[in-house]
Amino acid sequence: NLNILRRLNDQGANFNLEYRADEDNRYFFDGLFSSFEDAEVRQRSIIVFEDGTLSDFDGANGTYEGIAEDGFRRRIRKRTKEQDTIALAFRGEHIRGDWLFDYHLGHSITRESVPDEREGRFEKTGDPLDATFSQGSGIPTFSILSGGLADTSYLGNALYELDRVVLEPIKVDDDDTNFGFNVELSEALGIAGLTLKSGFDARLKRKDSNVDEIELRDVPGLSLDDFTTGAPSYGLGNLGPGIDANAFLNFFESNRSLFLERPQDVDENRELSLGDDFVADEDVYAAYFMGTVDSGPWRFIAGLRAERTDYSATGNALDFDEGGVLTISDRQVSSDYTNLLPGLHVRYEPRDDVVVRAAWSNTIARPSFGDISPRFRIDRDDNEIERGNPDLDPYESSNLDLLLDWYPGNKAVVSAGVFYKDIDNYIADFTSFGTGDLAGFEITQPVNGTSAKIAGFEANVQQSLEMLSPALSGFLIGANLTLLDTEFELAERGGEEFDLPQAADEAANLYLGYEGQRFSGRLSYSYRGEYLEDIGNSAVFDVYVAESSQLDLVLGYRIADAYELRFEASNLADDPLELYQGSPGNTFQFEEYGRTYSLGLTGRF
Repeated sequence: NLNILRRLNDQGANFNLEYRADEDNRYFFDGLFSSFEDAEVRQRSIIVFEDGTLSDFDGANGTYEGIAEDGFRRRIRKRTKEQDTIALAFRGEHIRGDWLFDYHLGHSITRESVPDEREGRFEKTGDPLDATFSQGSGIPTFSILSGGLADTSYLGNALYELDRVVLEPIKVDDDDTNFGFNVELSEALGIAGLTLKSGFDARLKRKDSNVDEIELRDVPGLSLDDFTTGAPSYGLGNLGPGIDANAFLNFFESNRSLFLERPQDVDENRELSLGDDFVADEDVYAAYFMGTVDSGPWRFIAGLRAERTDYSATGNALDFDEGGVLTISDRQVSSDYTNLLPGLHVRYEPRDDVVVRAAWSNTIARPSFGDISPRFRIDRDDNEIERGNPDLDPYESSNLDLLLDWYPGNKAVVSAGVFYKDIDNYIADFTSFGTGDLAGFEITQPVNGTSAKIAGFEANVQQSLEMLSPALSGFLIGANLTLLDTEFELAERGGEEFDLPQAADEAANLYLGYEGQRFSGRLSYSYRGEYLEDIGNSAVFDVYVAESSQLDLVLGYRIADAYELRFEASNLADDPLELYQGSPGNTFQFEEYGRTYSLGLTGRF
């Protein structure tokens, strides 16, 4: 794949107002507006080796024979993504003697759409071709053969004819309302150092997702050569000549009546258009009570929070009868549950420059709308299905934390901590092979694990270099490190133990910064170890994200008190994103982003 054009338009505004009627009464109003637009053209070259016969393979090198002509595909896609967000929030605070009251009300609206996505899919004509390939030692390599000799003519646009045009407009609406009230009493019950606090809050969310994908396969006989442009610059291989997206789309729009749906595709198009649609509501109501006791160097905080979750969604159920006729009906799902979440926090200051913190807490994380909603997205080209799982439970965690902070002076801080989490129902993506009507498809859906555990260590050091020499005044160096030991079990792969998905065992950051009266800068390096991304039907299909590192530079110069000129350089080490399947040699996905530079002016009004 190659993204050959990208245009970004991002606008935003914030409004913050604070009104102090008197020392005991304050009111706040916050407003946010953002508008985002991103336009992209993507050119793809696809070779479906499985359309041929695997005639030889020694575990690393192999040969495919007779790859059908339509196993060679070229595609051009253009789309514009638009997103608008408006958020309004009101808060109030009032003091009445030893009592403190506060309340809040907020509402946000996000409208996201892709109104114009168009993709032209072309397939090669002519004779079948053979291929040799090598894998297991980094990025796989391959060679296309004709009559036993290497042949690159398959890259030529003149060999490709239009197979179909895919339209995929998307519209997603998100609405979020939240409100709450809190009351706090200091010196409660006449006891010095005792503070009691209680309150309630609610968050009401709705998501309406509408994907209207349709394939037009009754198309005019068009050669891709009619839309050829200069070959794009692409560092990972030869994509052949370029494709002029504007020329193709202009032809499509000018001759729209020539692009039609075939009668035999009606059911598949209804499946594409309706399977991924859903409307979901999630209402969470919570109440809590907590008490704080301050006694000398000690502080104790104990509390209990109760949360009630009501979830409901409507999607589409897709059923085929024995004759293959598609029936679509509404599918409604719902769930509700209540969680009690106790917690205890202790803070101890044995001396002015040392703080010790310990905590026991219980938390939950609810499934995302995309994970839990009744949705079904099918890709018959790649034989892949992605679907939601309305039977998901939220995952629940019991947590223990111990942290030590030391402030030795000279703008220095040293901290270290250990933590442990015992998690039930952790949510992970699981990919399996379909059966029955879905035989031949790879199906990915989120599932709950049976148990998960995390033990970890974290450390942070920050030090001003002025302590070494007055000439280094303003320079600051810092580093942090996180180490994890995780365990995860999944009923679908009983008897096996995994690392926790999405959790790298090691993560570290190192930075050197400078803060002067006018000039500032920071050079930072970050490292992340590999982690498990997707669990497959067996170990050879598990997908991992390889370790990565990043080097960034940020420089700033304050022209005046209200204006700063900023320069940013990202990914200076040009580290790629790499995923592998089963073992590190089997590259699954490889992406290079290159270095990014930006120059801007910021101001405060």
